[in-house]
Amino acid sequence: MSAPHADGARPARPDADIRVGALLRKRRLSKDFTQGDLAKRVGVPADEIDAYESGTVSLPAALLWKLADALGCPVDRLVGED
Repeated sequence: MSAPHADGARPARPDADIRVGALLRKRRLSKDFTQGDLAKRVGVPADEIDAYESGTVSLPAALLWKLADALGCPVDRLVGED
């Protein structure tokens, strides 16, 4: 678990972002999409898809629905709830 910041708040990302990114990558590859293919379908740059898949950037909730739609799956499949 991450140490709290000086103000007592915990960092927002680690495990959840990494898990969601791995599930996103797995689903994208199962559809034979490149990062560029998926990026075009949801209107973001390919390097942004890479950042989400690696867990270095938190995936915005609004984009999660676009990604699920583009990948033909329910949102819960991208967050590990299925």
